[in-house]
Amino acid sequence: MEDKNFGLTEATFQNMVNDLKSGKEELFEHIFLSQFEKSIAFIKGRYKMTQGQAYDACMDSLIEFRRCLLLDKIAYGNLNYLFTKMASQRFFKNVKKDNAYDEMPENMEIVDDEMILYSDEKIILEKAWARLGQNCQDLLKKYYYLNIKLKILAEQDSKKPESIRKQKQRCLNTLRINFQSLMKP
Repeated sequence: MEDKNFGLTEATFQNMVNDLKSGKEELFEHIFLSQFEKSIAFIKGRYKMTQGQAYDACMDSLIEFRRCLLLDKIAYGNLNYLFTKMASQRFFKNVKKDNAYDEMPENMEIVDDEMILYSDEKIILEKAWARLGQNCQDLLKKYYYLNIKLKILAEQDSKKPESIRKQKQRCLNTLRINFQSLMKP
């Protein structure tokens, strides 16, 4: 049974889940090291997706899997299969979402409201921005300030537009988290 559950016994798994709830990340790291690459390889081969698509689906699933563990929504059983199934479903969900937003109607009006920040919020935003990695800063600058479309950015980096879109989303989430953590007293 251990071979279907990241190489863990049920007792070890339960102990690691409890440790995860108290802030220890060993289970999360164990899942990443034992299952992540296997799941990427499986869904790449099974669904004929690119490395970037498989990586994004597995990374999103890893984060969701961790969240479900913390909420006691996952029980010991066939965890390897569950994780890979979640990654497969995430891939199809991402494809559906990406296809839904590829084309924007020409008659759609875009409202460009300028964001109003107080001076202390601007300072915090600058600090949050400084915490971003250089790759995220470059991507967000190109997209938002230089108005370069994601498809063009993807071509420049020899990546799929879905991967760049996901990378942009992660960068924005990181910026948001940085900003929120700096706003706390």
